[in-house]
Amino acid sequence: QLSSEEQFSLTAKEVDMCIFAEKELPMFHASGFIAGPPTALSFMQGIKTRPFGVLGQQMTLTKDFLTHAPEPAAVPGCCFVDPAGLHHIQPPGGPSEAGGAAGAIYRSIGISKDASFPADVIQAVKKTGDAKYHRYAKEATGETVHVIHVVGPDLRKDFDPEGAPGVDFTRAQAVTALSRAYGSILAQFLASGQPTLRLLPVSGGIFAGTFLDEIPALTWEALQAGFGQLSSEEQFSLTAKEVDMCIFAEKELPMFHASGFIAGPPTALSFMQGIKTRPFGVLGQQMTLTKDFLTHAPEPAAVPGCCFVDPA
Repeated sequence: QLSSEEQFSLTAKEVDMCIFAEKELPMFHASGFIAGPPTALSFMQGIKTRPFGVLGQQMTLTKDFLTHAPEPAAVPGCCFVDPAGLHHIQPPGGPSEAGGAAGAIYRSIGISKDASFPADVIQAVKKTGDAKYHRYAKEATGETVHVIHVVGPDLRKDFDPEGAPGVDFTRAQAVTALSRAYGSILAQFLASGQPTLRLLPVSGGIFAGTFLDEIPALTWEALQAGFGQLSSEEQFSLTAKEVDMCIFAEKELPMFHASGFIAGPPTALSFMQGIKTRPFGVLGQQMTLTKDFLTHAPEPAAVPGCCFVDPA
């Protein structure tokens, strides 16, 4: 019943189906609502593909730049990924030395003139696959920016430069290396406490080397594997979050859609597939089979940007 514009706008939102009574969950699962406990596949099916990069802009087929979403700092509870270079994270490098896409990200954060990264980031990100969440305060605007710095593998280089120089990454090695980066990102996202993550294809673009055309498929496989590296408790916690895969270049969207990431424009089915079934009512509590009451989530007022339904 919605217009196409309203349908498209709805894809930028998270919709949860909250089931208060534990005994009713199997019936909803049987009717098509994604079941729990979470699996790697159900996690992937809940990810929404966004036609813009982590800063909200899209590079079109004609190489124009369009703004499709606000910058993360303007979205309450939005955390985003910075695909950092290790040489920038570790001294004597720093944000001020970065150019290109990294430079744009650091300008957005408000650290583009800083000589070094925060001490906790330097301490945590020491090798490929490491990631660290940091909360920044933009002095110019007073906004809070939630960032996860991650170092992905450079797939142009040797897999083991010291042990086996001149030997390229195999496809399996690329997936393994990427999965470690994605696992680190997801763990840091949970540590951030924020409800929304703007993710991107790690090691895409120039860092993909000979795997450039395979990055969408590698991303799908590695992200699933990264989810599998989390504990069952972390996996369950992640189902209460929104994870978006942000694709900056319009020309890459069809490849990501073909690899399994939900495509647009939205359909009624893709909308329903994006809904997550929560084992609690709209106020965060569940009535168990033994009629006990357990709190599985905070009340809506404690969740930035959360709206809930009153069946009045």
